[in-house]
Amino acid sequence: MTYIVVLLCLAIAGRELYLAFDRRLPNTQADLRALRGEVRGLDERVGELYTRLAGGREADPAPLADRPDTGDRIDELADRVAQLESSDGAETAQRITRLSARLTALELAAEPSGGPPNTRALDALTELTTRLTALEAAAADGTGLAARVAALESAAGAPTAPEARDEQTAELADRVAALEARNTFAEAEAARVAALEAGGPGEHADELIARIAALEAKSRTEDTSELAARVAALEARGGVEGAGGLVERVDVLERDQESVPALARSLDTVESTMNGLRRELFDRLDQADDTVHGLLLGDDPVDEPLLAAAYERCLKEAGLRVRLREEALDDRPWHTVYHLSGRPPAEVARELLVAARESGPDSALGALLATLGEQRAGIARIGPFTAARTGRTLTCGVLDDTPVHDPESAATRIAELPMVARADLYHLLG
Repeated sequence: MTYIVVLLCLAIAGRELYLAFDRRLPNTQADLRALRGEVRGLDERVGELYTRLAGGREADPAPLADRPDTGDRIDELADRVAQLESSDGAETAQRITRLSARLTALELAAEPSGGPPNTRALDALTELTTRLTALEAAAADGTGLAARVAALESAAGAPTAPEARDEQTAELADRVAALEARNTFAEAEAARVAALEAGGPGEHADELIARIAALEAKSRTEDTSELAARVAALEARGGVEGAGGLVERVDVLERDQESVPALARSLDTVESTMNGLRRELFDRLDQADDTVHGLLLGDDPVDEPLLAAAYERCLKEAGLRVRLREEALDDRPWHTVYHLSGRPPAEVARELLVAARESGPDSALGALLATLGEQRAGIARIGPFTAARTGRTLTCGVLDDTPVHDPESAATRIAELPMVARADLYHLLG
């Protein structure tokens, strides 16, 4: 009996929630008053049932065969509840009324007559109670959703202030300008990369290296007057129409940015190819019999241009030409490795040693040694011929092919040579 009362209350609560949620019913209050009257009538009938249970039945119950089948009644009631969950408005009111009538019939069918409790009826009533509770929660969620929709409709219907439109237009104009600048740069870079790839990795190495350097040093510039005209036109358009056009242009430009990753991959491929090409050229020059290895090393990068100019004038006077150079000017000490060709290394070393003993500062070699003497520390090496400047000495000599890395160790190795293979250059120190 308690389950029946709970079910009736939930049915009535569901009815009230549906009436509150459905804004299409103009007579909601009247229906609620009628429904409350039905509730009072049902309460009276429930009181009568309690009285009958307390005082006992006056008449014998009808035979079980004449009673309606409890399972069929419960199944029918379950179908009605399912229809109730998918219905609204006036149909909901009618179905709830019929549900109340069928619940009354179910009271008699589900009530045991001195036997064991009808557990199937109680389980079915419990399930229906759960479903009605879920229906009530769904109605509450629908009310919250309606409130949110109303708020959104109110916000959408509010007019946009002129200041807000101007701010949106200015922001979109800035985005358009930035995206157009990036797109212009991307197109220029793509054209340069395509030209580099078309040239092939095996031809015109120096030209490709120079173009890669120019590509890396390129700054993202743009025609200022053209941009100013674009921004002025965008500001003149203003309003919703101008903002909509700007949004479309921004979408187009953002889609164009999808080509930037492909451009970056192409540039990485070209850089990798160029690095491999340079490495291959270095290896070939190292293995060539006529390659003369050179090294220019100093303590202060500020002195590099002057020392490099004197070094390369000396190379030209000695009949050597620069095939390739590797610079590391950011290191301390800085250094530049040269790969030279034109004459045998041993012949060049003997001539330079003799010239270092006899020449003055007017010759190219003398100018190089004098410039080296003005440094705090440094090395100038052309093949086996090596000149080293330390804090105390300026000396030169013909060393073997073992690499040198710092002025102190180079000066020590030169001092260990016999006098015929070295020379002290104190006369060139200031």
